[in-house]
Amino acid sequence: MRVALRAAAYTSLPKKSSRVIEADIEALRRTKRYLKKVLSDWEQRIQRAGPGQKSHLLHSLSEALKNGAPANQFRRGGRS
Repeated sequence: MRVALRAAAYTSLPKKSSRVIEADIEALRRTKRYLKKVLSDWEQRIQRAGPGQKSHLLHSLSEALKNGAPANQFRRGGRS
């Protein structure tokens, strides 16, 4: 019985780690999609701004946060 419990303990950690890594990968994919949208928006803002005019690129980030931009979903601190 103890051998079976030890084996379960050794296999559960890699499974848990795998799930955590998969969640991080998905969070990275969402972040990548979001950054592509931001860069596309910035390119449009730069093109619309005339010579010598401000594009307000950083303001667009604060607007995005108000409108529900994705939150940071990456793990912090100690690994679980």
